[in-house]
Amino acid sequence: MRRAFTLAEVLITLGILGVVAALTMPSLVGNYKKSVLETRIKKFYSVINQAVNANIAENSVVDVTMLTTAYDPYVIEEFFNVNYKPYMRTVAVKKLTKGLAVALADGSGMYFVKTSAEAVNYKTTGCTYILWCVDYKKCEKLDESQTVPLNLAVDGKDSFLFWTNGQNELAFAKNQDRDLLLSSCGGSEKHMCSALLMYDGWKVKDDYPVKF
Repeated sequence: MRRAFTLAEVLITLGILGVVAALTMPSLVGNYKKSVLETRIKKFYSVINQAVNANIAENSVVDVTMLTTAYDPYVIEEFFNVNYKPYMRTVAVKKLTKGLAVALADGSGMYFVKTSAEAVNYKTTGCTYILWCVDYKKCEKLDESQTVPLNLAVDGKDSFLFWTNGQNELAFAKNQDRDLLLSSCGGSEKHMCSALLMYDGWKVKDDYPVKF
């Protein structure tokens, strides 16, 4: 004859399941976030490079000479409309106080900002900065943080820094030393986390220094 479970047994079982769930849930959530990051950042890298290369094929160079004023969303919007928008699919473009937030179809986003002549003019330093976010809403919040250096504005988990010289792909991780990238990403230079991910083939490896 089958014996029914007592209330005490049910409660003990539920308690055990609760403990197991509490122990495994952070790991499951972290793994999910890593998976989303890997998928979206790889797609972003492909999309932005296709846009850059298509622009260069048509116009020879990404025109950053129009970036004449720091923290001017109207200047950034014109720059984006000329150099990127015709060559990529976007969901929404929003002028903020200091820069431009661009929403992409997969829920991620980009933030364009000119912090100074040195920060974006490839004739001065060889690069143009683009901040990318796993979630578009994070990019909107980056606008509020632009009183700090770009390497402090990104966190290597929800937001990442990319740059291009206006002449080829965002290839800053080529010929880099992985140990140096690992140390930089794990320290105060979070802008190097995107370079580390690129080096690792857009995979969040076990030794990735930023915790999820």
